[in-house]
Amino acid sequence: MSKLLWLVLLVFSFYVWGGQKIPSPEQGRDDKYVIRNKENGLYLSASAKGNLVVQKKDPSFWNITKNQNGTVSIIDASSHFYLTPSNRGNEPGIPLVTWDQGATWLLKNIDDYYAIANSLAPGLIVTPYQHSALDNTPVIQWHEVNAQNALWKITEVNQEPKPAFILISRPQGLFSELDDVWGLVNCFEQKQCSALKVDFGKTGLYYDPAVGPNWFDYYFLPIDLGNRGATYTEINHPYGRGFEHPEIHKVSLEKISSIVKKYIIVKPEIEHDIQNFVKDNFSDKFVIGVHYRGTDKAEEAPRVAYTKVSEEIRHQAREHHLRRFKIFLATDEKQFLDFLETEFPRDVITVPGTERSTNGNPLHIGKDKDLYKTGKDAIIDCILLSRTNLLIRTSSNLSRWSTYFNPKLKVIELSKRHGEESLSK
Repeated sequence: MSKLLWLVLLVFSFYVWGGQKIPSPEQGRDDKYVIRNKENGLYLSASAKGNLVVQKKDPSFWNITKNQNGTVSIIDASSHFYLTPSNRGNEPGIPLVTWDQGATWLLKNIDDYYAIANSLAPGLIVTPYQHSALDNTPVIQWHEVNAQNALWKITEVNQEPKPAFILISRPQGLFSELDDVWGLVNCFEQKQCSALKVDFGKTGLYYDPAVGPNWFDYYFLPIDLGNRGATYTEINHPYGRGFEHPEIHKVSLEKISSIVKKYIIVKPEIEHDIQNFVKDNFSDKFVIGVHYRGTDKAEEAPRVAYTKVSEEIRHQAREHHLRRFKIFLATDEKQFLDFLETEFPRDVITVPGTERSTNGNPLHIGKDKDLYKTGKDAIIDCILLSRTNLLIRTSSNLSRWSTYFNPKLKVIELSKRHGEESLSK
């Protein structure tokens, strides 16, 4: 075939191939693939020395990324070298793997197989050999794109369905349970699992058979995400199972809050109670939120003196030039409520009917308790704290979650757990 005819074919191929689909479904997304020749079943591989070979086993894994101009980059996932047409430009030769980030290709789909062509000279096609030689070096040559030895099967490495999980309770405090919910939902967002349900069932500290079978649904809208026909595995926490997922305290507040806002949604009847309380008690007032976690918290963080809290309230009032203000208090200790009401008569607001400990025992552990109400009170306190003007808090998961519901809330921390980063801002 004459050179002139080849040039005509090259121009025609460039326009025809520009719109072809490629295996990678999203622009800029990297997926791992193996590339295998249709005729002889040999895999396209990058050797340890950086050369390109074809072989029967031990294939290389390739990242295939779609570029904005319709070409693709084919990158060895191990060495991060780019598949490059050759060291002789746009002429036939031996393809290489190099650092050349400008090396791009066109893929033509023919019955679920692909021809791989030099994007600058689309008539140059990757084939296993030039003349059926015995060596294992592939070449690029002028070639018919639908010839058997010019076609490659490009297969995603992990074609197994991604796992699907039912998150169950393990049991622990309510907001530690919500940490686990956030963690697994984040894994779903990152496409590390195909489906997710939250079913705390008959386990955990808040289960009440009179209210329902799944205590997560007592307080929040159900979470049932992804492929509902999946086969589920029960899991009681999202960590240590191969997920590329950091623990919640290592993630930015904005990222955490975005997941909470999207997925962890309080039931309408609880939100209605919260809005009514805010309307009746917070409107037209500067409200300082105070959360004092007492009882058994001394095992995890230093206990804060009552007077340190009252001093901080007065300090913030001076800083903000407040002549009048209200204090919304959330606490598990009756003694601290009594103390604060003595320090600030007529200024302390609490949710009526909220249970408080008088003997140092934590509220969420013990028999003969209204378990549903215990959880509901905690959630309402948490969200009300998030709607104050500023928050003074001791170390606690409850008021930490207040910042997830409102990441712009100004926070003053009076204590923190060992190894926990401060949220003060």
